[in-house]
Amino acid sequence: MGSPLGPVLANIFMCHFEEKWVMNNSARPTIWFRYVDDTFTLFDNKDAAVKFLSYLNDRHVNIKFTIEFEQDHELPFLHVLIKWHNNSFSTSIYRKKTFTGLYTKWDSFTPRKYKINLIRTLTYRCLRICLSSSSLQSALDDLRKLLSRNGYPRGIITYNMNDVVNRHQNKPKDPITTVPKREIFIVLPFLGFQSKVITQQLKSCIYKFYGCFNVKIIFRNTRRIKSFFPYKGRFSRSQDV
Repeated sequence: MGSPLGPVLANIFMCHFEEKWVMNNSARPTIWFRYVDDTFTLFDNKDAAVKFLSYLNDRHVNIKFTIEFEQDHELPFLHVLIKWHNNSFSTSIYRKKTFTGLYTKWDSFTPRKYKINLIRTLTYRCLRICLSSSSLQSALDDLRKLLSRNGYPRGIITYNMNDVVNRHQNKPKDPITTVPKREIFIVLPFLGFQSKVITQQLKSCIYKFYGCFNVKIIFRNTRRIKSFFPYKGRFSRSQDV
């Protein structure tokens, strides 16, 4: 936890764990899907699941699994609510009880494109997760309400959500293959309106001479809350050791 290598090392170990003790076991579940340290599994009955849980927890001293059973044919997995009925699965948006509905406020000192992309990303998330038209419509209605509570103008919400839905529905099944451009990321301090001007000028200059690059400008606030609260003690260099 706290290290950039943490997720990578965890995933490497879990791949080793699966190959050695899960896939080579005759009592393994019918379905085993994993994302980092969360797994979605399917067993014939609860007794088989409990027995396999005990087996896994005896394999390595540092690995301890927990288990959660479905309730009323429903089981949340990450941010997806999985429902089982008529021998098939359906998925919809799931939010934890601790979810407060707080997103980046519209009047916050943040680049406008980040706020627009928030609308579009959350809309696309609904399209990817919700399988039925009824669950999709319900998820989109909830999203509109949440964005409105965070101060987003109704017209901007409607335009961007409709645009994402239309693009998704009209997306060609066979995409045209092109030579991918090399992406370059540039991190700059956020200066309000001037940041937009700088972005346009910088991209125009690069595309004019280097058309093979796709430039991504990332803005960061120079003064964040954590900069006012140092959490590590500092020693004076003049102090005798």
